[in-house]
Amino acid sequence: YESKDLIHWNQISSFKGNQESHTGVWECPDLFPMIVETTEEKKWVLTVSVNDGSPAGGTGMQYFVGEFNGQKFIADSNQEKGLWIDYGKDFYAGVTWNHVPKDRRLMIAWADNWQYRDYLPTSPFKGQMSCVRELKLVQKEKKYILKQLPVKEMECLRTNKHEMKNIKMGADEEWTLCDKKEVLELDISYPIEKIHAQTFGIKISTGKNRQFEIVFCKEKQCCFVDRTTAGVNPHDKFAGKYKAPVDFTQEFLTIKLLMDVSQSELFINNGEVVMSNLLFPEDFYKVKLFATGGDLVIEKSIIYEMDEIMKHPLDEA
Repeated sequence: YESKDLIHWNQISSFKGNQESHTGVWECPDLFPMIVETTEEKKWVLTVSVNDGSPAGGTGMQYFVGEFNGQKFIADSNQEKGLWIDYGKDFYAGVTWNHVPKDRRLMIAWADNWQYRDYLPTSPFKGQMSCVRELKLVQKEKKYILKQLPVKEMECLRTNKHEMKNIKMGADEEWTLCDKKEVLELDISYPIEKIHAQTFGIKISTGKNRQFEIVFCKEKQCCFVDRTTAGVNPHDKFAGKYKAPVDFTQEFLTIKLLMDVSQSELFINNGEVVMSNLLFPEDFYKVKLFATGGDLVIEKSIIYEMDEIMKHPLDEA
């Protein structure tokens, strides 16, 4: 739309993607330019929030990559179907900042889902935000994809560090990384050619007979996040097991996991795939790594305890 007086408006163009992109109502659009990583090429990214029909069910976010001439956005011919920004259940209505120094593109979103937003067992607040993420646009297999990682400023919250390197995990083994933690960051790197396990990943105990689970399967090229028994389930649409595609053709599989008091954000392969999910644990976190049906090698595992953000003034970031 355009207007000369901000009262009278005229429509000058529209965009609808292809039919497969319309799984629900579109809202909260954002349109911004980005330079493709390692090039000088400029592309435009259009994000929309989709009210119903996301991979995990309910609300989610899609994006399109193309060109914008100041009046009309046109998606690239091979990207008229929207790609999902997040494969989890709780990442919606994301917005970005303009004019960030060094042309960084930062996004924050509502960590919730319209399916159960009125039923969250929290007080006095009702609803929360994701971590702030830095977006990168990269070209992969003739398409442009967004990569997302937590902003580097969050590193000032790290406290105790525990690290392991070049460790072989046997078939059907489980290792405890930490116990009685409330907020943490976990970084793991697996050499893909040394993954012989049928499934592997992370189990997080959240109370008696309560568990939040992240499971990878090399054969099926995917990841599952299961919060069925992760703690309090406030609504019949809350508990579930959610799936995302994972690329196992690279040299390493990398995982970054942020666990807050009632929120998990999983970044796979340097943020190519992201899954964000709320959870309401009944006790502190106990984190284990596991492998089933075969062994694997962990090139590096680092776990940080995280401090409260309100203890850190802005000039520390």
